[in-house]
Amino acid sequence: MSLHTLSALGRGDKAADRVVPPTGFTARLTLFVSAAMAFLAVFALALSLAAGRLATSWGDELARASTVRIS
Repeated sequence: MSLHTLSALGRGDKAADRVVPPTGFTARLTLFVSAAMAFLAVFALALSLAAGRLATSWGDELARASTVRIS
């Protein structure tokens, strides 16, 4: 390795802390994907809570029901 390469490694990259550029298509795409994932997370949570309530309701109905079998 040359001295220039070693000094470049020592300085580091000033933009290394940025995962996405601050402007441009990539920034807009990242914002859109983040919003879509947040929507899907909230939607999944809502479906989960609704399914839990439905299961509780069905369980209560089954607990109040009885079946008589006459042979």
